[in-house]
Amino acid sequence: MKTWLEKWFSGRPGVEQATLDAIAAQVAQLETATAASFRTVNKQLRNAERRAVLQQPHQDYPAEVQERVLAIGRLLKPTEARDAEMARFGNSNDGGYVQLDALNGVTSVLSLGISDDVSWDLDIAQRGMTVWQYDHSVEGPPIAHEKFRFHKLKVAPHSGSGCVSLGEIIAVATGPNGHVLLKMDIEGSEWEVLDNTPAGVLARCSQIVCELHHFHHLHIDRHYERVKRVLEKLSGIFGVVHVHSNNFSPIIVLGNVPFFQTLEVTFANRTVFDLRQTQKIFPTALDAPNNPTLADHFLGRFDFG
Repeated sequence: MKTWLEKWFSGRPGVEQATLDAIAAQVAQLETATAASFRTVNKQLRNAERRAVLQQPHQDYPAEVQERVLAIGRLLKPTEARDAEMARFGNSNDGGYVQLDALNGVTSVLSLGISDDVSWDLDIAQRGMTVWQYDHSVEGPPIAHEKFRFHKLKVAPHSGSGCVSLGEIIAVATGPNGHVLLKMDIEGSEWEVLDNTPAGVLARCSQIVCELHHFHHLHIDRHYERVKRVLEKLSGIFGVVHVHSNNFSPIIVLGNVPFFQTLEVTFANRTVFDLRQTQKIFPTALDAPNNPTLADHFLGRFDFG
């Protein structure tokens, strides 16, 4: 089947196939460069939108919104592991995550949402682990590695055309058994994906390292109910061993409670790790601001009672 370029030039004297091939290659390069530029512009627009929230007057919410924020905060109360140390994987700023430095027993590593940053994936691959990557918004990882297994699929609540569920990803990567290390940054879709993933499937994860978005929407009934449902399900299996606020997003105030629009959270499986209470202050020495031009957000003990 002829391309539009071939049809347009068809029958025109002096135009050889080699010329058409060269033009087509240039057009393909231009399309790739344009797509990359749009990803950068979209990211800048999202960051501008997040910063704009700070410039808006704080809305007066009813008293129950305060309890909602406190309830969500309590479900994210940090713990610490007696049997593993914390380490940073990935970039020193945006793209890096703090987690337990424990890959023993992990049979598969999943990286959901890679965009143009695979620094976390590279650090994991250098430990000899194969990394299964899923992202529908890019053609492939920006850096090739023999341990990467890329799939241009959208992570969704249910598998379908161009989409794949978390349950299916885990099944494909590990088969019926084995523990999974899961890193997930899918720009707000995490709540619906986790909500539709059975607890028994999530229990196969030794750690879940994820970015959680849209806490500024907790005043919306449907969103609050889903966030609470997801975090309650996770808290039955995992303890939070690290929390960090992405400072590309603002500190917010809901029901007169200071909170954070976007959080990076590491969950550790209670059956794999020995977890206990902690008095740790966040950010820790392993943390760094996602946006290095701004100070990091101070979370203190992140204890909401």
